[in-house]
Amino acid sequence: LKIGKTFIELEGLFLKLAQQISTMSNALPEPYIRAFEKAQNRSKPKPVDQIRKQIESELGMRINQLFSSFDNTPIGTASIGQVHKAKLINGETVAVKTQHSEIDKIAKLDLELIKKLIKIVTYFIKIPGFDEMFEEVVKMINEELDYEHEAKKINCIAESVKKDNRIKIPKVYLEYSTKKVLVMEYVKGEKITNHNFAKKYNINQNELAKTILQIFSQNIFIDGIYHADPHPGNVLVSESGQIILIDFGAVGTLSKDMKEGLLILMQASILKDENLMIEGLKKMGFISKAPGINKICKRIIHLVNDYLV
Repeated sequence: LKIGKTFIELEGLFLKLAQQISTMSNALPEPYIRAFEKAQNRSKPKPVDQIRKQIESELGMRINQLFSSFDNTPIGTASIGQVHKAKLINGETVAVKTQHSEIDKIAKLDLELIKKLIKIVTYFIKIPGFDEMFEEVVKMINEELDYEHEAKKINCIAESVKKDNRIKIPKVYLEYSTKKVLVMEYVKGEKITNHNFAKKYNINQNELAKTILQIFSQNIFIDGIYHADPHPGNVLVSESGQIILIDFGAVGTLSKDMKEGLLILMQASILKDENLMIEGLKKMGFISKAPGINKICKRIIHLVNDYLV
């Protein structure tokens, strides 16, 4: 479809929005989903000279004063920035994540234009959840544009799992990081879905899956902070079988009530207890305490119970 191709060609936040739309399989016809899915791996790297200039501007030093070596070819590229492998003067190997030049200004203009386009599209085609999705994209973009915010979240998650040797969170070099540049420890690994890699190094993928479930359960239900974009490109595994999390542009946090409500919902789903499920939804703030709401909730839960169990 032309609309999917156009979003990809426009790049920037249009590319990110296309990637987000591609996940709305429950709201869009399949041809649209297929068209937007092409955006998932289409980010083009910017010229390395632009990246070097951005780093020097942010850190106030020349590249050769900061790094003993800096690879010109990026190891990762996204709509907002890209990552290059480098070595600090002290010999430590790092991953340097740098925002594209003027991306914050471009993002602001793109968001305004996208908002207007959405109003036009939804006038003719009613797409459930589209407005809410856009608001989430705006929030996510604002967070991803602040690498200092990302650094803090990385350190929070690292602190929560520091005693668990099954998982590795890259170290952040705060002295080399700003709002637009983030320098982290370089960690080597393969996508957790790489079956050939797992077979080569005798890694039990069933055990890996259990470990991921345990770690994320700890992060979500106990710590209340978790990696919110754990696709295979962001969840790696080392040759020793250690799980590695990278790219913390999207990090979720949960309040005490939300954590408790989620646990109640899980328990209610297993027990098929409608009243307990209503209690959980109220705890999470999704249902008011108005008289008569229980009857409505029971009818809703009866309809969706098969999906929750």
